Amino acid sequence: MALPAHASVPLFGGPAGFWHRTAAFVIDGVLLAAVVYFVAQRLGLPDVDYERLPLKEALKRDLPANLLTGAVTSIYAMIMVGTWGGTVGKLLLGLRVVRHGDGGKVPYGLALGRSLAEVLSLLPLGLGYLWVALTPAKRAWHDYLCDTRVVRVRPE
Repeated sequence: MALPAHASVPLFGGPAGFWHRTAAFVIDGVLLAAVVYFVAQRLGLPDVDYERLPLKEALKRDLPANLLTGAVTSIYAMIMVGTWGGTVGKLLLGLRVVRHGDGGKVPYGLALGRSLAEVLSLLPLGLGYLWVALTPAKRAWHDYLCDTRVVRVRPE
């Protein structure tokens, strides 16, 4: 189902719950880990042994791989959400990211901003993601920041 540029809220099912969003997150994580691993190997980025190196040195050596991971993740989310309304994990589970106000398509710039804002949901022990399970609106902190929401396309 393609997302309209402008929509009314009733086109979609209710908000996607914590476990559906977690499952989509895991699917995307596995996919992204494989892509990042492949690209890192092609670029010749070193494997860092955190057990043998002091933490500061290990983090310093791992910085290129971490920057690559962040870039690939953000670009992936921007393209997928901006084009199809969700990442592979969300699409497989029948979920879509829409604008909160009208249920319309999320533009590329907002999709990129939402991806970058996910760091704020992750950093305080994942509380921003846990917020989905704790509130009736089922929105994470990055959804509130970017005025988006994740909905079910197929009713349960």
